[in-house]
Amino acid sequence: MKSIELYSIFSITLWAIISEALPFLLIGSFIAALIHHHLPEKYILWAARKPVFGIFLASLGGILFPLCECAIVPVVKSLRAKGLPASIAFTFMVSAPLINPVVFISTGYAFRGMPEIAGGRFLLGWMAALMTGAALMFFE
Repeated sequence: MKSIELYSIFSITLWAIISEALPFLLIGSFIAALIHHHLPEKYILWAARKPVFGIFLASLGGILFPLCECAIVPVVKSLRAKGLPASIAFTFMVSAPLINPVVFISTGYAFRGMPEIAGGRFLLGWMAALMTGAALMFFE
């Protein structure tokens, strides 16, 4: 009897996770397809020639692209396929879910009356993205 309950809980949880993540994966895949077909490679190669500046721009790219952890993966895969260096791509992958406007506003709403929490989350997320890019640039 316990194994049937465990299986039931597992299957409900699995389908709940899939149904929550699937729309975001589809959005990310749509954006990745747009990048793949419409972003000229000259912009990617320009960022590759200036990796420090590229990492800085990628760290701020999260502000412009309010994508979650699920949606950012296909987007970064598309950018990597275009030739974007790993240090810049993973900097963007870290920054987008951490410092996007939706996260900033929801953190401010969750911690009303404590703007230092939202500001600290933004600043620490941005620093984490920069450190990720710097570390990967060092090892590339």
